[in-house]
Amino acid sequence: MKLTDIILESSHREYRGDYEIKRISITYTDFGRFYGIYLFDGPYPKSWVTKLSGHNDGDEFVKKQTGLELPDSYDFNTTPQLDKIVAAFKKKGIEAEYNDAMDVS
Repeated sequence: MKLTDIILESSHREYRGDYEIKRISITYTDFGRFYGIYLFDGPYPKSWVTKLSGHNDGDEFVKKQTGLELPDSYDFNTTPQLDKIVAAFKKKGIEAEYNDAMDVS
């Protein structure tokens, strides 16, 4: 069983099992708190497959895929770590990004 199968089986959205992760978006709120990791099986935004909501789930996914720890907050001090995570995913052929665009107000 592939790692993505194990992780996605427990996601909030039904896991179809017929896709490969091609893109990842790590999102924080506009207040800097972790919001989720969105997984895509094709071009953004139409191919959204699932979201890993909790920081523990997101951190576990990132650690297993890259060996790096996912910051639980977003600020100037955490962007170097997020840059390393994005680079590690890109080395695996997965397009990755991070942002603090979620407005929770």
